[in-house]
Amino acid sequence: MRQHRRHRDIRRLDEGISEKGPVRHLDFESFGPMAARSLEMIRRRAMDRFGAKGVTVIHRTGRIRAGKRIVMVAASAPHRDEAFKACRFVLERLKKDVPIWKKERGAWSGPDNESKGTARKRAPRRPAAGRR
Repeated sequence: MRQHRRHRDIRRLDEGISEKGPVRHLDFESFGPMAARSLEMIRRRAMDRFGAKGVTVIHRTGRIRAGKRIVMVAASAPHRDEAFKACRFVLERLKKDVPIWKKERGAWSGPDNESKGTARKRAPRRPAAGRR
């Protein structure tokens, strides 16, 4: 008999939609060394504050398709309440304190910002002068 792993995703209802239209992908940039230091400070504060035995944080950067996972926070603690509180704390502090910037991209943002693999329309070639 095959076992299935179960996990729960928290997804926003407005995922993939912006005021400008459908979001195809997101570009995330960070100031690497400063972001790593900030995440480490937040991680340690969460462990101290909530008695967690371990906290792991991963935040992806670069181009990510809309709807894909961006942030992962995991905490281990003697009791689940402390683990959940540590995760919430990390997510809230991450949004406020870590130098990571997000840009939403869609059809409105121009062809240079389209998803990789999307065919771009090219202007028809004109024959060189004097040739037909």
